[in-house]
Amino acid sequence: MGKQVEETRARRRPRRSFTAAFKAEVVTLVRQGDRTLPTVCREMDLAETAVRRSGKRRWTPATRTG
Repeated sequence: MGKQVEETRARRRPRRSFTAAFKAEVVTLVRQGDRTLPTVCREMDLAETAVRRSGKRRWTPATRTG
């Protein structure tokens, strides 16, 4: 079991940083409404959790009504 945990940790990719323009693009794609946040994240190779967590500060589009 310990070996499996070590292998998982070894496969993690390095922490990435994104420009404001890239973040704005992600928000725009979600706001368009034709794709969900999970779909956009898969297409942009982003972790949905990371976008949601940091979205409270930078990424999250305005809440849609209706």
